Amino acid sequence: MVHMQVRNCLTELNHEYKPIPELAESWDSSPDASKWVFKLRKGVEFHSGKTMDAEDVVFSINYHRGEQSKSSGKGLVDPVTDIKIDDKYTVVFELEGGNADFPFIMSDYHLTIVPAGTTNFEDGMGTGAYKLVSREPGVRALTKKNPNYWYFASELPQPEYDPDKAKYHLKKAKKLDHTFKRHVADAAFAGAVDSVVLFEENAVKAGINIEVVRESEDGTGISFG
Repeated sequence: MVHMQVRNCLTELNHEYKPIPELAESWDSSPDASKWVFKLRKGVEFHSGKTMDAEDVVFSINYHRGEQSKSSGKGLVDPVTDIKIDDKYTVVFELEGGNADFPFIMSDYHLTIVPAGTTNFEDGMGTGAYKLVSREPGVRALTKKNPNYWYFASELPQPEYDPDKAKYHLKKAKKLDHTFKRHVADAAFAGAVDSVVLFEENAVKAGINIEVVRESEDGTGISFG
């Protein structure tokens, strides 16, 4: 959750589970799909103010490559035989064989882009919508809005907290008297039960009735019933 707040990949997956541009604005391949050319967005800044370019992309992907790599993402990029910089905003990937799903692979959360030369990967430096303020693993993480985020559509109206409107739609759906059962266990994550109780308390304001059903720790985690 925190990782994807502070960093981005070259691509991301849309609601149809198809790769779409993220830090890359476009890509193309050779006829056999063994060579991929990614054009990067211009003007994207890391939280430090440094402009992202091809060197950052090559460094970030190479971090996962090689025999000595201990990265969990190593298997994703093992088929990459070479990465070249064509110009400041163009990166060329050479693969050991054709792979039509390569843009899909580039959306994996392991393959986020960091500044070239990064040695401390725990500081959260990235191009994401939020900056990391502090993090206590397993306890708490605090991030703040990145005012210079690159695909932020400032002209779009922001959703407002409106429990009355939610209640209106619930009534229209003839569900005002319905009780939604939320099955939960801390097997999902530490504090999962408390999170659902908090969710329940807020839903009441919109007339949504939720029954929290506590399951055993060997349950599946969280689901609606």
